[in-house]
Amino acid sequence: MTPERYIKSALNALKQPLPLDPDMPLHISSWDKETVDRILNTLQERGTPAILRNHYDVPRINWFVKLPFSDEGRPLLEPCPDLGYQPKKSAELPQVNFGKVLKLRPSSDNWFVRIDADGKILGRPEWQYRILGDYVSSIWETELTHPGSYKKLIPAFRDYLRDLPQSDVLCVLDPGTKYYGVDEMIAKYGDGEFLLSSVDQEDLYKIYAALKSVREV
Repeated sequence: MTPERYIKSALNALKQPLPLDPDMPLHISSWDKETVDRILNTLQERGTPAILRNHYDVPRINWFVKLPFSDEGRPLLEPCPDLGYQPKKSAELPQVNFGKVLKLRPSSDNWFVRIDADGKILGRPEWQYRILGDYVSSIWETELTHPGSYKKLIPAFRDYLRDLPQSDVLCVLDPGTKYYGVDEMIAKYGDGEFLLSSVDQEDLYKIYAALKSVREV
């Protein structure tokens, strides 16, 4: 299931929204006792019947709207396309700057890291699924201003990751990380800079968990 498929499914649903009955009763019951208590206290303070019309603005109240479903699992509501999100697709492809990405030596899979101009790590090293997910999350505003652009931007970024050359970098570990293997890795590779190419294959995932900064050779 690709990000493009997820987004397409969501956009298709937005084209055919299901209008809710404002007098629909709320069913306040969940394993999340803290949320339930907070909502119940709000309803009690307001002193109005527990229907959607009176409490639609309560945070997370959408968890407790019980939709009528058929035996086949389909909602028994008529879609309202007049209220749907149906933007005109943009012919222009926007420019998106995700910053600098380096492809590191693969552990069980290819690993990538985002860095700033000083070589400081933005986030932490991630495998391709996560770094691609971060990119998808970063372009939501672009999709709003250029509807449909995700269909080209996401595959283009996937190709960009695939074609990146593998980088050998100078690494510095963070002794303050809470990862359990950091002391072992510092004892083995030192507390200063060391080449990623000098790291034993079985140590890579520990190194990636404890990286503080990287610098291209």
